[in-house]
This record gives sequence, structure tokens and C-alpha cells, in this order.
Amino acid sequence: MFSTGKLAGCTLFITGASRGIGKAIALRAARDGANIVIAAKTAEPHPKLPGTVYTAAEEVEKAGGKCLPCVVDIRDEGQLENAVQQTVDRFGGIDIVVNNASAIHLTGTVNTPMKRYDLMMGVNVRGTFLTSKLCIPHLHKSSNPHILNISPPLNMSPRWFSDHCGQSSSPHTLTHDPNSKSTFMFPVVKKNLPFIFNKVFFVLHPVYSLVDLSYTTSTSCYRV
Repeated sequence: MFSTGKLAGCTLFITGASRGIGKAIALRAARDGANIVIAAKTAEPHPKLPGTVYTAAEEVEKAGGKCLPCVVDIRDEGQLENAVQQTVDRFGGIDIVVNNASAIHLTGTVNTPMKRYDLMMGVNVRGTFLTSKLCIPHLHKSSNPHILNISPPLNMSPRWFSDHCGQSSSPHTLTHDPNSKSTFMFPVVKKNLPFIFNKVFFVLHPVYSLVDLSYTTSTSCYRV
């Protein structure tokens, strides 16, 4: 993939970027010369999952970017605060937040353990909210701040809820998030951050390809 240079010098804070879409975004931005923060849980190799925050960071550096690997559980406010502060100390600020970390458990309502349900809500909803909340004061100082949420398109077809209601409800909340930020996320600071609401918050829809099981994407934009 060619480099446009548009992200050169920009700092991206990406959650769940040790693999998958998050890492792909990190590598693409790295080719432009961006600063990348890999905020993810995997510090040690996992027997069933590829990559760690450190292997992803190595790939980012090789692709041309500067990288700060942060081992963090985005459900933990203290860990996340520390990661954000490390980012600001290292790169001077934050320009783009990519809320990519997610948890998935495809089971019906009766067969969904509450521990798994709490995990999905904790990562997909609370973690996204908290990441955005902690980064906004720094986005306020950027000349072109953006928040990118990785979530599915809104589809109220029963087939998406009948087999895995718990799983579907959490990312759907995330998809609604950009539209409602101005009313439920920033009710107090909105008056002090008027320009942020003129920026674009993206919701990126990952769509599985039936041919090779790779990701293709479509993007929707919301002004809030």
C-alpha cells in the first residue's frame, strides 16, 4: 500500500492494535510517518492468537512510524490514564483516537454467562467511552482531532439478535455513540470545546468477505 504522507507527525492512540484491524490501521498510518500508540492487553504470546503489543510495535517501526507499546486493559481506568499520559509525554499530544478493542461471545441469551456479558459491555461500551473521555482533553489541543469507532452497521433484523443478543447489543451501542456524544458524553465540557463538535467522528463497519474471510470496510461519517 502506498504512502500519502497525510498522517506524518500525527499521533494515533489505537486500542486493541496488537492484531487484526487495529494493527492494520497502525501499519497504514506508520507508512505515512505517524506516531502510533499500541494500547492492548497481550504482553505475552497467546497460544491461539497472533501477536503482542511488542511484536506489533516492531512492525510499526519497520513500516516507518514511531511506536509506543502500552500494555493496558481499557476497562481499567488507572491503566488507561497511565497509557494516555505516557502518550502525551512521548509524543506531545493526541490527534486521532481509534476505538478498536472489542470482546465477542456468540451465544444465545440463555447460554450467555453474565461474566461474558459483563466482559463485552466492559470492553465494547465502557472501554470505548473511557478511552474517548480520557483522550478528549488532548484532542482539544489538536488542530484536526478525530475519533474513529470500529463497530457494525445498525441492522435491526431479528437474525442479528435471536442467536447472540448479548453480543449484538454492545457493538450497536458503540455504533450509536458518535451520534450521541454531544448529549451524553460531553454535557459539561461542550461549551468549552465547541470546535470538536464540528469534527467528524467515524464509524467503520468491518464486513467479513465470504471468499477469503479477510476484512473489507465501509465507512459512515457523523457530525456531532
